Amino acid sequence: MSGWGRRMPDARVPSKSREDLSGPDFIAQQLGDIIRYNTYILPESTNWAGDLERDPCLALAASLALARAGNFQILLKGDLNARTSSNTPSANDPPRTSKDDKPRSPRSRFLFRLCNDYDLVFISGADCFGPASGEYTSFQGSRTTVIDYAICSRSLFSKIRSFKVEPQVKGFDHAALVLQLEVDSKWLSADAFVRPKKRKREEVELPSETELDKILIETLAAGKDTAKKSLNLFGSVLAITTPIAVTICG
Repeated sequence: MSGWGRRMPDARVPSKSREDLSGPDFIAQQLGDIIRYNTYILPESTNWAGDLERDPCLALAASLALARAGNFQILLKGDLNARTSSNTPSANDPPRTSKDDKPRSPRSRFLFRLCNDYDLVFISGADCFGPASGEYTSFQGSRTTVIDYAICSRSLFSKIRSFKVEPQVKGFDHAALVLQLEVDSKWLSADAFVRPKKRKREEVELPSETELDKILIETLAAGKDTAKKSLNLFGSVLAITTPIAVTICG
């Protein structure tokens, strides 16, 4: 799996889009019992809050909560625009070393809180994957930083076979994050996400005792013919109708 900054999912196994878990700045895809997030959250200094219906950070936190409640494992990748240095959210996390030794940014606190709330650990910079896992990921002129990350559920970490930050490619301001993940072979099949067959709709017998019941039955039987529906429901449109008397009391 690889991707450059922004939201560019690239996987070698079949996956299913989960629009119900996606948000304003992230795409969620299901791979078996794993929800993979491809994320891009604007920098903290960007004046974007007033232009969005939902705060992307809060939306991401809510989606992670739903995924966790559904017993899914989580794989989060992308440009989170947070500097974390070589710190870890918890003392029990795999030790990590980042090439970027600048002080942590305020958003790192939000990111670390997500990790602690949903039992996530950093893949990026983890010492077990070698020094290439902690290389710079963002190149803005002469400024280099680490703001793109791969993060996963603690239970999924042992299935990560390798991870590295690719060297910068000319013309791109973010490096690709590449990881190898061990998955169950049943999810490699192209028909792993075949839609279930629709159940045959059961016919419902409507009541036909009153005149209103009969009108409803005739209207539903009219099908997709809009003109016929209107005729059955409202009757014919006439230029001259029978006068009616209306009495107002009060």
